[in-house]
Amino acid sequence: MQVFLEKLSTDQAFFLLAVIVMVLFLLLLINLIMIFGLKKKLKLVTHNQDGMNIETIINQYYTDVEEVKSTQGKILINQEEINLILQRCLSKVGVIRFNPFSEVGGDQSFAIALLDRDNNGVVISSLYNRENCRFYGKPIVNGHSSYQLSDEEGEAIKRAIAEKDGN
Repeated sequence: MQVFLEKLSTDQAFFLLAVIVMVLFLLLLINLIMIFGLKKKLKLVTHNQDGMNIETIINQYYTDVEEVKSTQGKILINQEEINLILQRCLSKVGVIRFNPFSEVGGDQSFAIALLDRDNNGVVISSLYNRENCRFYGKPIVNGHSSYQLSDEEGEAIKRAIAEKDGN
């Protein structure tokens, strides 16, 4: 140690070098303290309460998003299938009640039109009198029938067509 102190007092370059080494050592200690603090903060940021790190969490979210995309694709395919089925479903209804015979009281006869979105379907009519009740069915294509329609059947078809997509 004595040699160091003698050198320190006699040689200015050595003294300057010793001061620089001490300052660098002090800066090294400060940097180490800061690095340990940053590591602690990084661990807090990159790990959740369950101990999972951020990489695992992001991978799990990515997997979840892929599952949602797959499910969404299946839902869209099912929706298209349902829309195709719904186009053929009977969604428009027109009903009219009437009395075709003067000797029978009340509107016990009826005509009902059941149509899909494209105005295809059937019109069913019932004629009631005291002795019997008769039912007739006629196909409807694009709102028209190839069979002769009664006024009541035509009115039932008009009422059904007036409905917008079954509403």
